[in-house]
Parts: sequence; structure tokens; C-alpha cells
Amino acid sequence: MSRPFRVWLALLPALLLCACATTPPPEKQDFSGNVWRLHADKVVSLDNWFLKGRIALRTEADSWSATLHWRQNTDDFRLRVIAPLGQGTIELSGSYGNTITLVDSDNRRYTADNAESLMRERLGWSVPVEALAYWARGLPARGGDISAAEPDTEGRLRYLEQMGWQLEIADYTEALGRTLPRKLTVHNDTVEVRLVVQSWEQPDA
Repeated sequence: MSRPFRVWLALLPALLLCACATTPPPEKQDFSGNVWRLHADKVVSLDNWFLKGRIALRTEADSWSATLHWRQNTDDFRLRVIAPLGQGTIELSGSYGNTITLVDSDNRRYTADNAESLMRERLGWSVPVEALAYWARGLPARGGDISAAEPDTEGRLRYLEQMGWQLEIADYTEALGRTLPRKLTVHNDTVEVRLVVQSWEQPDA
């Protein structure tokens, strides 16, 4: 992970101070100590991982749950959403800033330069995939404006408002020598995604 992003993480206390200047945060909100810095440095170094879990999505028009397999290697990603009872699989893959491919449950293939616009056009909903790769690890997304953030009692990220989305992390687990989210919810005004991580793995690069 790049040094500029590590510096940006270290500046999180100052960013939050600016964002919350008119509303003083509760005393427990403290990202200024070594606990957050050590935790964030350790987690951000994990940029090659494989996640297995259960995902539930709810929109204004639909709701469903499925199995999620998520392979991430720096900017390259592959997400497979596997519906129960053989109802099909949706796969989204590519590299940020390059061509993104979506294969729907009927095995039809679509491509675009942007994951969110491709999902919105073909699925009727979208999530910020690049930001989600950070949120899933309990980190603020790189470069996105932060409106609010709260740590838990262990100094890890519990709540985040960023880029018009809200992240809530209900539980953490120990995996790959780090403390990583196990249960989290991401939502905005129209989409809610719940994720329960069953395993974190680190495949060969």
C-alpha cells in the first residue's frame, strides 16, 4: 500500500476534527493514539486477500441473500455472488481504472470502464466497489471525504460516514495476524448491504 495512503490514515484525527467542527464528538471518539495507528498500518498492509461470507442486499424494489466469494489483489478484484438452490451466479471482476466485466446469472457478459455504472445499468443497483474493499477491512476509503467516524472500545473503526454511505461494523475477528471485521453493514438512502464474513484467507499472489 502506498505511503501517501498511510499518511492519510495517520491524519484521520485531523480530518475528523475539520468534519465535526460544529459538533464536538463524544469523549470516547479518539483516533489520535498509537492503538489506531498500529491497527490501521497492520490492516492496510493486507492488500492480497480472499473473503468468504454471506451477503444480504436490500433495495427499494428487492431483497435477497447469497454466498459471497471475494478475491482482492491490490487493485485487481473478483466478486462472485452465488445464489442458493442453483439460482445462478453473478461475477464482477476487473481492475480499478480499467475495464470492468460483469457476468450475470444467465452467463451474459457486459463490460464498462466503471463498476458502479455497470452494476446500476445491469443490476438496477450499485455499491462503491473500490471503497468497499477498504470498508470490508475496517478502514476509511482512500481519498473519500469523511463526514463522521467513531471507534469502538478497542480503538478500531466502528462507524463511518463517507462518500454518502454509512458503514457500521458490529463485530471483529482475528484472522491473518490482524483484527478484521466479521459483521458489517453498508448503506445509503437506497441500498443496504449486510456482510457476515465466514473466513479471511491470504492466497498466493
